[in-house]
Amino acid sequence: MEKVIPLDIPLLNREICRYLSQKDLSQCTLVSKTWSTWFSPALWRNISFNRGLPDIETLSKKQEHVQIIRCLGMTEAGAIRDRLSFPNLQRLEFSYSWNSSGLHRVELRVLRMLESIQTLRCLKISLALHHDDVFRQWIRTLQALPFLKKLELSCHQFVGGMAIQEFLQQCRRLESLELEFAGNNLNFDQEDQDELRAAKAAIEKMPVMQLRRLSFSSRLDTYSETILHPLLERCPNLETLDLSRINHIPTLKHLASILKDNSLPNFRHWLVGGLYGEDSQNAHAEMLGSFGCGLKSITTAGDPGSLTLEALTQCHVHSLTNLNLNDTSVKLLTFSNFMAALINLRSVKASINSDSSDNDFDKAMDEEWMCIDLKSLELHLDTSTRTPKRTRRFINGRQWRGSRAQRCLDYVFSQVTKLRDLEELQLSCSQDDLFLMKRGYLGQLAGLKQLRTLDLNKTPPSDFGEVEALWMLRNWPKLAQVKDQGAPEVFRTTLLSKRPLIQVES
Repeated sequence: MEKVIPLDIPLLNREICRYLSQKDLSQCTLVSKTWSTWFSPALWRNISFNRGLPDIETLSKKQEHVQIIRCLGMTEAGAIRDRLSFPNLQRLEFSYSWNSSGLHRVELRVLRMLESIQTLRCLKISLALHHDDVFRQWIRTLQALPFLKKLELSCHQFVGGMAIQEFLQQCRRLESLELEFAGNNLNFDQEDQDELRAAKAAIEKMPVMQLRRLSFSSRLDTYSETILHPLLERCPNLETLDLSRINHIPTLKHLASILKDNSLPNFRHWLVGGLYGEDSQNAHAEMLGSFGCGLKSITTAGDPGSLTLEALTQCHVHSLTNLNLNDTSVKLLTFSNFMAALINLRSVKASINSDSSDNDFDKAMDEEWMCIDLKSLELHLDTSTRTPKRTRRFINGRQWRGSRAQRCLDYVFSQVTKLRDLEELQLSCSQDDLFLMKRGYLGQLAGLKQLRTLDLNKTPPSDFGEVEALWMLRNWPKLAQVKDQGAPEVFRTTLLSKRPLIQVES
């Protein structure tokens, strides 16, 4: 009977390689020719050019294994030119300094290379589409990529309306599209306006697109009205909409009208930009209230405000499971109100501060978090405001007792202890000793028996030691991953000696 070697079985081979670092894989390929055959595909599957250009001859020999290329820049693209074809490439990220000389020649080479890669599924690329030869090659390339499903395109120069419409015509089969038009036309005239109006009319007549995710940003508000508005009406399957980098009230109102007509029946995930001013917040609340219920996640790039909370509570309290307030710092009262009102949350990301009036701060202390089925919590706590400098870092000093920082942390941890189903926890704070056993808050979290991942990477380096490691292992039986860049070696070795399969990233 022929002997079966596990590493010859593709499924087992991939599973084993998942647990090996790039350095480990590299060492394995040097053992023998057989080992090189086993481990080279995993080693060369994902390559990044952010650390320089690999040896071209070696890359040429291994190019059939390459499925993902990241951080491909002008220098690297110029070096590989027509020498490499990457027949099994599935994802490519190409970016550059937008004012680089000779740029469009390199872009043409990259686009011609992509034209021959039939397997490509994801593409992230920056292009100067104001060059006609680059634009024409770009259209030919899109036509030659039958399996492309996800596209991220950035344009740092002004692109005319009809060129955008022609490009969108080639995106009908995509599932995810991210567009960034960062260029500005200082000489925008009547001819440009007429072209944008013509582009809007052409987009309105385009066939229905298959997009499930759309992200759009532009420095020109007129792009929102002439490109984005008609595009939304051609995307009936849209599930996720990311407008976090624009703040355009007419767009919110137009989106509300589309949702009222039930033209986006699958819309579930919403990423919105800063809601600055009463008009912006009113428009956002109207949009959220325009389509009944069904929103599953919301991400805001600014303080969402009370009107947003009211609309979410009235229309989406039973469906909303993901809340992301991490792109901006929100007041503790705002955050507490959200946690008290949205009872079905499963994942929360937020950056909160204690900078508020004494009355608002006291109100926040009275709010009880009702989302007790939460699975993932990521919090950054800024307690430095209104706190004496000597108490900002260390807990339990004489200046610490009774301070606003202590009251804030006491409140937050009193609520976290109720989250018995929590599986992932990331906490960061200006206090260095937040999780020490002797004077920190670690001992209050003994009830989190389902915790699997603890991420302390954003917390200042701590004096974690054997005591903290043993406590975690004793109280968190399912803990499988700990991330802490500043933890001492004794903390890491204690965890690994008692639970060898635990992943400790330090």
